[in-house]
Amino acid sequence: MTNRKEFRQRRFDGKEAWRLLQQRKCHLEKGLSSALPPSVYRSLKSLWEPVQTFVKMLSPLPAPLVELWARVPNGHLLFSARPSAYEPNAVTVGDRMFVAVATIGIQQLIDAEIAPLIATGRLIDHLLGSYCEPGKPNLTDGSSVLGPEVSKLGLEIQELWRLGYGPEWTENSPADYFAWGFAEFIRDRKRLNVVDPLLEKLFRHKLFSVRLWGTVQRK
Repeated sequence: MTNRKEFRQRRFDGKEAWRLLQQRKCHLEKGLSSALPPSVYRSLKSLWEPVQTFVKMLSPLPAPLVELWARVPNGHLLFSARPSAYEPNAVTVGDRMFVAVATIGIQQLIDAEIAPLIATGRLIDHLLGSYCEPGKPNLTDGSSVLGPEVSKLGLEIQELWRLGYGPEWTENSPADYFAWGFAEFIRDRKRLNVVDPLLEKLFRHKLFSVRLWGTVQRK
């Protein structure tokens, strides 16, 4: 497992990080071709087309963060005919078992719905909190295995959540607020800046900042 020291000493290459992520963390649900509606299946050049589309969609993520995600054992993306959701525990995929899985609904992805990005935001929250260990904290619980600087980011998200700028469904927890903000930042950053400018600024300068992750890497 990648530990904090290894992560901070590594030199990062963007192309390699994304290649590793797609290779190690992106999976197709067993029987996907028959589970998809025929019209959806026929519209795809291949079953890997949604994977490539979604990975490209996640391109605002900094390369060091992507490589961290690719190298820890947990935290997977499962492309499926089912709706998008995040499961922090073990999930059986064919004859393999994965821990901490964001299901990416292909129909929702094609329809440009926000749900696949929200599910991924929940995974990232858990990843930065505890490397997606079941039952362990999220970043938005105010702590991180990556140290005090990243833990501070979680505390700052808690503070912004209390201001109540997120949609009504995010009022229950900072984790909901983070997942929504993560999804909106990727989907339409300008819109997020109108709705919640403080969260957009925090994400731009920290979560999605190469500078922050470079600092975490060097320490």
